[in-house]
Amino acid sequence: MATKYTIGKELNDSFDYAVVLDGKEHVYTVDYPSQKQLRPIQLGYNRLQELDKDYAKLGDDTKDKAAKTKIENEVKKVSEEISKAFNDLFHPHEGAMPLDEMLDNLPSNKKHVFDLMIQAELLDSQEAKQELASLGF
Repeated sequence: MATKYTIGKELNDSFDYAVVLDGKEHVYTVDYPSQKQLRPIQLGYNRLQELDKDYAKLGDDTKDKAAKTKIENEVKKVSEEISKAFNDLFHPHEGAMPLDEMLDNLPSNKKHVFDLMIQAELLDSQEAKQELASLGF
């Protein structure tokens, strides 16, 4: 008899994330991304690293200004693509502020926990899961 795996019955498709800012709780449902949804984020971050290296090689003289501007424009475009792909995973509950606004208003300690949550939940980072556990999550 062949082994049968049925994937999905016991696994969640999303998780809830809540943050308290200025005394108000903001709740979001976050989709676990498919590879198709995750790919633009991963490729975007890889591209940003390459652009950063290319930018660091350029000098301050006039001939490099055009190259710098071109890289800066590409960084902006790639960042917008990453942001859109990332934002599409978050679904604010009624009364929650938009994701970008919430992220802009997160104090550094809460931003650190948010980053760990993303690494743990979306990228399955064992290190992030351990740090979250040590923080009481």
